[in-house]
Amino acid sequence: MEISRIEKPWGFEQIRVHTERYVVKTLHIHPGEGTSIQFHEKKDESVSLVSGDASLLVYQSKDDTPSQSSLEIGKWLRVQPGTIHRMESDKGGEILEVSTPELDDVVRLIDPYDR
Repeated sequence: MEISRIEKPWGFEQIRVHTERYVVKTLHIHPGEGTSIQFHEKKDESVSLVSGDASLLVYQSKDDTPSQSSLEIGKWLRVQPGTIHRMESDKGGEILEVSTPELDDVVRLIDPYDR
């Protein structure tokens, strides 16, 4: 399978494996950037740091102050469906994400890039 690269305003994603049951991809977040504040209706994902630095922010609602967890190499954090979250990086980071295959299941609540 060819690795596909998807450009994002915060960096890019590389889909490494995409089957009918799971997806493996890397997220490359540029320094000082982050994803939108979002949730997934069906997609269940787990993330771990590959290199650099990155944080997972989890919100009770989009307007609340989030809890922040630093991602670490070898430590996995799960983001279950319905969890409002965002990933960001101060210095730039690469994140490994393993998830169910619903790649288009993204509900953006706040998007700094106006998508």
